[in-house]
Amino acid sequence: MLDLECDDLVNEMFSTFFSVVRDDHPESVLSAMQTIMIVVLKESEDVRDDLLLVILSALGRNKSVLLKLPGDLL
Repeated sequence: MLDLECDDLVNEMFSTFFSVVRDDHPESVLSAMQTIMIVVLKESEDVRDDLLLVILSALGRNKSVLLKLPGDLL
């Protein structure tokens, strides 16, 4: 998606995922969100600074999110 000039859409999707994720979500929802983020990042030739800022900002706000992220995403 990043290769298709959908940068703003991807940034918004990541921001939304990080802002709505809660411990009480079903595991399937959390897994789906993680899978989407991992696939988008792995399939991208490069990751723009603004997307990195979205990810790092979410980690800075809520350090417990870091513990839930799979190693593939980090």
